[in-house]
Amino acid sequence: MYLVVNADDLGYADRRDDGILRTLLHNDGVATSMSLLVNGMSAENAAERILSMHESCVDVGLHINLTEGLPVAEKADVATLLDGGGCFLGKMEFRAALQDGHVDTAQVQHEIVAQLEKFRRLLGHYPHHADGHQHVHVLPKVCAVFAAALRRHGVQWTRMPVEPAIAAGNAHWLSAGQRAFL
Repeated sequence: MYLVVNADDLGYADRRDDGILRTLLHNDGVATSMSLLVNGMSAENAAERILSMHESCVDVGLHINLTEGLPVAEKADVATLLDGGGCFLGKMEFRAALQDGHVDTAQVQHEIVAQLEKFRRLLGHYPHHADGHQHVHVLPKVCAVFAAALRRHGVQWTRMPVEPAIAAGNAHWLSAGQRAFL
């Protein structure tokens, strides 16, 4: 058994990427894996940098984003996830829209698959693991389509975040088994 310390948000911006890659490649930190945000401003550059690391044994995952920036899928195909300007709704707005039934889970799945496919296009393979930006992957209605998409694409690993609401037993959207696991 070993501890996995994952560095999220690779691909968000060049300066953040520099820090993540320095931590992973030069033993300046404790991170053992990283997750790529494929809709981030520096995603393509970050992917090129990963590919140039010929001897790297670092696991690279997908950091699925449904709350910030632009979608990977065509905007018309994920309209319930977007604001009037064509950007994702934002962390709290997405959660509210999901709770109020204004988010089409088929569109959530469509965006997740689009991000999985973009990851494959950028790196030549599907991710080792996947998780959600701002823990969106454990939200009600999202977790089922997230798990189904990962299963179909052969992604076997994700994480269950430990947050105060979860630790206090207030995470009603998790099954009893998931709560017991934590």
